[in-house]
Amino acid sequence: MSAEAVPEPVNTDLSQLPIDYNSYAIMQKYIVNDHRIPKRVTANGNCFFNAVSLSLYGHEHYSVQIRVRTCIQMCLNIHLDHDGRVRRHGITITTSYPPINGASDFVYKVLNTDFTPNNLKPKSNVTVLWTNTTTDPSKPITGTWTPNHFVLLATAQAIPPPSPTAQATPPPSSVTHG
Repeated sequence: MSAEAVPEPVNTDLSQLPIDYNSYAIMQKYIVNDHRIPKRVTANGNCFFNAVSLSLYGHEHYSVQIRVRTCIQMCLNIHLDHDGRVRRHGITITTSYPPINGASDFVYKVLNTDFTPNNLKPKSNVTVLWTNTTTDPSKPITGTWTPNHFVLLATAQAIPPPSPTAQATPPPSSVTHG
């Protein structure tokens, strides 16, 4: 990690970022009233922080610094931040979990939530989708669906059809969870 400071978030045009078509298909099937667009995020075990960096800055460059600083803040303020709230820039993080296991699924109920900083007025909002890099949305899911990846959810735009070479976020062979 470089000693470079993480700058204040900037207004970034996310419309040109690649779409994660696998997550888009999951959303179309299970989250029908959500018109945000899942953006492709690197599946390297750091995907949550990659998505936060992508949302705030338009690239994943600051993901490691955001992760380290979040861990430091959690350790320094463990009595305050035991629920994982992000304090650095006053960012509200919203997580969207698809009801693939049914709307009565406890995990679905708990993980569709906002994490808002204590004692700070949020300056921005980052929304991430719990997804899976190996789910084929065209096939029925048997058993319990388990997410292994996060993607950024951006505001709606025109969705181009997937090209024959369009891919969902490809999972690296050595990573099982993003």
